[in-house]
Amino acid sequence: MNPDTHTIHRFKRRSKGKPNRFEGWYLRITDTEKDVNMAFILAETGFMEDAHAFMQVFDGHAGTNRYIRF
Repeated sequence: MNPDTHTIHRFKRRSKGKPNRFEGWYLRITDTEKDVNMAFILAETGFMEDAHAFMQVFDGHAGTNRYIRF
């Protein structure tokens, strides 16, 4: 393998043309020493009435949830 060659892997959408779908990714971060418990959801809805992308941020320590629509 040539060390100067870089490969970029891209996510492929798997909706296969389905009009009503949901696709998302989840990331959770915890640190007991610093009392951190957070989760992030990056997602896309393909529902015909309201298709959009969004991010949800959960803060387990503060007990809050934020929905950010794109």
